[in-house]
Amino acid sequence: MLENLVVLLFFDVIIINLGILLSFYIRFLGNIPQYNIAGYEALYIPITLSYILMIFLHGLYFNIEKLSYYKIIIKSFKIVIFATLLSMMFAYFFRAGRAYSFPFSVFLVSIFVNLFFIASFRIIARLYATDINIFNKFLAFIFNRIPEAILIILGVYVSFLIKFRTINLPEYNFASFIPVVIIICFSYFVFIYRFLLYKYSREQSNFSVLYVMLKTSIAAFICAAALLYIFREKYLGFPSSVLVISFIINYFSLAIWHILIRRGFLSEIEVDLNAKDEELLSENAENESEPKCCAYTNETDGFFVYFNSILKPSKSIKSFSESGSSFFSSAIILYLITFWMILVYICFMPDYLRAIFQKAPLKYSSNQFLYLNNLRIFALYVFTIYLLFVLIKLLIFKILKYQKIKNIISANFYYYSLNLIFFLLVIILGNYTTPYIMILSFILFETWIILLDIFTEKKILEVSIVKTIMINIFSGVITLLCWFLSLFLFYNINI
Repeated sequence: MLENLVVLLFFDVIIINLGILLSFYIRFLGNIPQYNIAGYEALYIPITLSYILMIFLHGLYFNIEKLSYYKIIIKSFKIVIFATLLSMMFAYFFRAGRAYSFPFSVFLVSIFVNLFFIASFRIIARLYATDINIFNKFLAFIFNRIPEAILIILGVYVSFLIKFRTINLPEYNFASFIPVVIIICFSYFVFIYRFLLYKYSREQSNFSVLYVMLKTSIAAFICAAALLYIFREKYLGFPSSVLVISFIINYFSLAIWHILIRRGFLSEIEVDLNAKDEELLSENAENESEPKCCAYTNETDGFFVYFNSILKPSKSIKSFSESGSSFFSSAIILYLITFWMILVYICFMPDYLRAIFQKAPLKYSSNQFLYLNNLRIFALYVFTIYLLFVLIKLLIFKILKYQKIKNIISANFYYYSLNLIFFLLVIILGNYTTPYIMILSFILFETWIILLDIFTEKKILEVSIVKTIMINIFSGVITLLCWFLSLFLFYNINI
């Protein structure tokens, strides 16, 4: 009991101060003024004691295994609120000294940061206390990522060498190497977990490893590119070509690594694939009685369905009509990712298109013009206009069944996310061909997405093709009217 208390206290001191320092970093975007950090140096002891006192009073030092995860989160929320108020009280009494420079905004940010840290640490501690096997699996997952991280880092470094063809890399481009590598590794690890690559089954074929690694690499690339766009001002010098080359290299290196593990040439920390979860035994028994059509097949694999939208549209339409709701969560994620990637893509639009785009007035009066030359505003409209279009269609179709609503939303968002491929092709064609080919390709691509929408809705709702087309046209007209109305309002209030 005493040993556990000492361990918890030790890690609490670390994560509490780490949370405060991370809050400073978030508040000042990495450029923390010395004047403000002096406030932390004056208050870190009272802040640490405040948190430890609140954790003790809320009972998170003893009998953690008897608490549910929900209670741990609720108690953690109360702890950070009361500890923050207590810390601010100390800051008030010590305000005559350096504590005066501690920003109030950092206290606010630390509420969310330390809530995450304290709740996560206590949940891990509960796992350790109640089920050592789950805890061991977690540790195995972390340790098994170390060699993969080394391969990823080497892949990014080799990509720099390929890009610049010299070992004397430009300091401006190479300065952001470490933080960008962390982002890339994080993206990979998320989808290695999502696509179950961490389960080293000896029965998995080499082709299966190559296929799952392809899914993982594509998803990780999209995620990393989106995150790098968010931090684009800080990591502006990191070349996009290095990112592309590194993912190609890392695909082969990681695929070979996982194949060697599965063939027994390399030893890894094993994850027990035969571990049984008592809570799932009853669910498994029920699942065995379900019809075979519910089994996991290519028709219910989002990766296959996504590319079937281009290669085999009839199979894609069938998948959404029969089990579209199973893609609902991934469809929302794809929709959000598409928005971020459109932002990335339009930064590489041809110069002639950029010039036309930035100089075209949306509305004008005798002495005033409104230009939509902010690419973020444009991408925001691209994001919201399709969402509005889908919602208007659902209202006009008068769909009452929740299952069909999820099927249609999933299908529409999946088809919209085809712009991840189509927009990239349009940008490439725009830079290396004539404007007419680019415009024609854009029209063809978007027409393909609209036709997929129409035929999928016809299949799901079992209505005539004419009715489906008319409702889509009517929904499009209403959406455009709402769009122009919003532009008119923005214009009138001078935004």
